[in-house]
Amino acid sequence: LAVSQIRDNTGYGNIYSEIYKWNGSQFDNIQGISTQGANNWESFEIDGQSYLAVANGYDGTYFNLNSEIYQWDVSQSQFIPYQTIATEGAYDWESFIIDGESYLAVANHQTDSDYTIDSVVYKWDGAEFVSYQTLATTAAYDWESFSIGDKTYLAVANHYDDVTNPYQQNSEIFEWNNGQFTSIQTIATAGAYSWESFEINGES
Repeated sequence: LAVSQIRDNTGYGNIYSEIYKWNGSQFDNIQGISTQGANNWESFEIDGQSYLAVANGYDGTYFNLNSEIYQWDVSQSQFIPYQTIATEGAYDWESFIIDGESYLAVANHQTDSDYTIDSVVYKWDGAEFVSYQTLATTAAYDWESFSIGDKTYLAVANHYDDVTNPYQQNSEIFEWNNGQFTSIQTIATAGAYSWESFEINGES
């Protein structure tokens, strides 16, 4: 289990987020990782190797922060830094696979001065994640990936814009077509925080 910790009683800043391991009856703390207003962890595997990506959102002064990807080191029995990615008030990472290729999408929430910013889809090139596609978002809080039939989708929760009726923002659903995500639907939302996909009796 990985917990993302955003602040303590003294405020935002460099705060340790913690990794816990099940010992058969409870979870024991095995590692602390220095994070900056961490909003989210995402775990995933590539070629049998385990990774954790943290969304660093705010250090008490700045939103334009680096987020980090960590790789599990078997010899040390802990996560070690693997890749640094520049993010903007990051709130969420979402991992998914399309046609055997691994992707990560970051929900960028805001810069130090703006809420209308792009979020980014990254693709694994065999050694690291590289920027693949930018998608226009508005103070994004969450990505959710899901499949219907043979199609892959991403839904973004757009939260806020500092204009008239700032919380009345359309959230958006994107469909993967010919190697790119394209918008297929907007849904009126109010200060949206999250999407969750599910199926009931074969219905999505």
